[in-house]
Amino acid sequence: MKDGKYVLLFVCTGNICRSPMAVGLLQDELPLEVRDRVLACSAGTSALEGYRASDLAQQICRESCFDISQHMARSVAVELVEMADLVLTMTAAQKEFLKLRYFFARDRIFLLSEFATGGTDTRSIPDPYGSTYEDYQDCFRLLRKYVRLLAPKILGRIQQV
Repeated sequence: MKDGKYVLLFVCTGNICRSPMAVGLLQDELPLEVRDRVLACSAGTSALEGYRASDLAQQICRESCFDISQHMARSVAVELVEMADLVLTMTAAQKEFLKLRYFFARDRIFLLSEFATGGTDTRSIPDPYGSTYEDYQDCFRLLRKYVRLLAPKILGRIQQV
């Protein structure tokens, strides 16, 4: 907990597609009365520093009635990992990379699908960057599936504090 907030860090590669969409989805999924108790943020293992979310990621989110247009990409940094109560990656390779690099946080780093399903699903979420609108939709649907499973787990964690 940082300043009374549960901090969740989503990590992808460039931090312009999957992880910003996951942040938006989680904020949309959480009940209004607890949104101020959760700080969802994102970063990338090879971030396109300072870039906005991709146009198609923004479009898909707008179509689902939330806005990620103010997102600015940033790289994963030790300070982000230190403050995070939970770090969720999009791929198994990202998970392993972070566990090696930030060994002090190994017990807080999981694959999104793995954490959301309690370990029964370990599917990676494909990167739609540079792909079609349909691929972005598929990515968004998969993220929404896991975030919907994740939200009650986050609620349970903040209610314990």
